[in-house]
Amino acid sequence: MTISAMNNLTVQVSATGQSPLPQSVTTFGCSEATPAQQEAEVWDEERTRFKPHLLLKAESFRFRPLFKTVPSTIWYSGLVSPTGCYLYANRILPAGQRLKLSLSPRQEGTVEFDGDVVIPTLFDLGKQPPEPWMSLTPQEMITQRPGIRRASGTVMVGGLGLGWFLRKVHDREEVERVILVEKCNELLDWYGYEFCRSLPKVTDVICGDVYDQIGRFGAKTKHLLDIWKGYAECLLDERFRWHKRRYKHVWGWGEEAAGSGLTYKNGTLVVTK
Repeated sequence: MTISAMNNLTVQVSATGQSPLPQSVTTFGCSEATPAQQEAEVWDEERTRFKPHLLLKAESFRFRPLFKTVPSTIWYSGLVSPTGCYLYANRILPAGQRLKLSLSPRQEGTVEFDGDVVIPTLFDLGKQPPEPWMSLTPQEMITQRPGIRRASGTVMVGGLGLGWFLRKVHDREEVERVILVEKCNELLDWYGYEFCRSLPKVTDVICGDVYDQIGRFGAKTKHLLDIWKGYAECLLDERFRWHKRRYKHVWGWGEEAAGSGLTYKNGTLVVTK
């Protein structure tokens, strides 16, 4: 899940993996101020509910970083992957700046914090300009809860991401075994294999296409997929829809948007009345 669209970015990454100074840098999307009378609430990964204007206590939004880079408002102040395809950054979201919080066309809002917070972010440097490929935002975590709640017994997780979803699935008492399938060998080599070694229930790490693995570990295996850049893009994925029809336990990130104002029709996502 990306933080926001990148605006006016003219950065190019050199062959050595070092980023030259940009003419301009990305900013977080923001909008009009939250009503002054609103009181900030404590962020809870499992319980914080959607609100049109969600104001959170910054001190409650804390995560163990994947890499201990110095937090910065400058996007390229981070760590470049060994082959130069990705960049990890602990980005500072200044107090009062807003992020989108959208669960469906019928549930659209914003979230902000009463102080600065750090948003772990992974950039795809193969895009010009570079794009945020994934990040840990309230929307990311709120919209992944349905998948986490489905986790029990043997679970196959499709997509490593930044590891938050994988860890949450792993930590559920109902889960006995976790199989990770990640298509990008670079991410596995960079941090994925080491991260999985810290999770005792992860018994298998497979580098490959998750659709080739669905059904291989038994009919009761829960298949939880977060392999798309955008929320609810699973509804556009023909292979996902085919596996969803054929197998009982298949979930894709954002599938709940179907029936909540968003549906698939003739190859596109459309708003329903």
